[in-house]
Amino acid sequence: MRSRRVKLSPRAGRLAWRTGRLLWIAVAVVSCNVVSARAQRIIAHRGASHDAPENTLAAFRLAWEKGADGIEGDFYLTKDRRVVCIHDASAKRTAGVELRVAESTFAELRRLDVGQHKGKRFTGEKIPTLEEVLATVSKGNKIFIEVKCGPEIVPYLREILAKSKLTPEQTCVIAFDENVVAASKKAMPHVKAYWLSDFREDADTGSWQPGLAEVLRTARQCHADGVDLQANRQVVDAGFVKQLRNAGLEFHCWTIDDPALAGHFQLLGVDSITTNRPDWIRRNLLTADLHEHLRVHLRFDGDLKDASGHGRDGVLVAGDPAKAAFGKAVFRKAVFGQGLDLAAGGVAVAVPYRLPNAGAISLWYYARDWYNYQTIFDNAAGPDDWEMWIDATGQLRFRVHRQSKALITHQLHPTGDVNEWHHFVVTWDRRDRSHQAIRLYVNGRLSASSDWRGSPWLEPGDTFYLAGGNNKSKGNGIWDDVAVFDVALGSGDVKRIMDFGADGIRPEG
Repeated sequence: MRSRRVKLSPRAGRLAWRTGRLLWIAVAVVSCNVVSARAQRIIAHRGASHDAPENTLAAFRLAWEKGADGIEGDFYLTKDRRVVCIHDASAKRTAGVELRVAESTFAELRRLDVGQHKGKRFTGEKIPTLEEVLATVSKGNKIFIEVKCGPEIVPYLREILAKSKLTPEQTCVIAFDENVVAASKKAMPHVKAYWLSDFREDADTGSWQPGLAEVLRTARQCHADGVDLQANRQVVDAGFVKQLRNAGLEFHCWTIDDPALAGHFQLLGVDSITTNRPDWIRRNLLTADLHEHLRVHLRFDGDLKDASGHGRDGVLVAGDPAKAAFGKAVFRKAVFGQGLDLAAGGVAVAVPYRLPNAGAISLWYYARDWYNYQTIFDNAAGPDDWEMWIDATGQLRFRVHRQSKALITHQLHPTGDVNEWHHFVVTWDRRDRSHQAIRLYVNGRLSASSDWRGSPWLEPGDTFYLAGGNNKSKGNGIWDDVAVFDVALGSGDVKRIMDFGADGIRPEG
């Protein structure tokens, strides 16, 4: 890992110092082979319940749209022995009607509206059956079936799961009642079951219950495959998790909507994180084995060699042969060691690489002569496609297609301000249908995002350029630590790369 040897602006320096201290801890943990060993599943709590009414088909469908790996739902047994999805013993909170599930028939419960409390557009949402919820789960995804009543539900669960198209690997049963877990494992040994637990602090002693010994004892007695614990960082630490692993238990946690807390449990190696906001949490986690997704890495420490190991070295070319001033590439002091200085307009660096359908470009850039239309990167797809540039007003812009409305921008410093180094990251995912399918990060912060908005997808060309790739483009700045990935980066990834460079994501040893 190379050290940073350039003086940033006071603001950028403070930002780098703060995030650097936090992320240095993260990198230290990563080097202990915790994160790289496990990729966390993101489980949507009662569906995407931050945006849709909990435990409804609308919430579960939205969870899949937002890219959840699994869903979690709560289930009771009705008076006429139907398994229905609802969290409380009564429908009062979600439907406004005091109707107890265990004392009501399915027909009575089905008449209730459990969607309008979340907004008019959800009016008409009904309490679904387990069969209906299972039908939303597609291949490769998973459902956590939380039992809110007692073991009497288990025979009915067994019958429904046996008829379902889902494989045993796609289903699991979770419950706070260890008797439910034990009954589930006895009736369905092929289906995993996890014991749920929260933590309570003793007002007199200050100790937290249950303690590690009780968690292990309960899990063993009910034959649980793992535990699904409240995300309490005061209780669950690396030593706690190590003992769970030593006992052969899976480790899951709930319910996390805070990215910092999610990151803490990610670094502990949790198997899944249950959240009300699956897309938000995923974007803020570190990508497991991120170095494996690095496809181009140009350090510019005296040459144009690709340090990613894929052998795609850059070549100095002329965007406009009539104006290009050829000669030896110029390298100057930059953020990490040296950077490449393209002082002559029309000169560019060409890298033989086709940008993927999901990916990201990360780089440091120093602009001069603000703002004289500077192209930061370009692509062989077309003269105005797959391009990032700074216009005459100091606005940073990126677009995939010149006819696309999916243009994302960031306003840089006013004209006349001093030049500074800036860290720019653009990520995209063609499969992402959310409003953040394309994202722009500036100095570690998400600045702008966009969906595709029905815009045409342009296949990127087979060459990636730094500065302009055509005769009207020019790059008149300094580039450093340019990295291209074949995965869309999250904010945690962006901050990690910003502070430690692309070399900082390499596994230790």
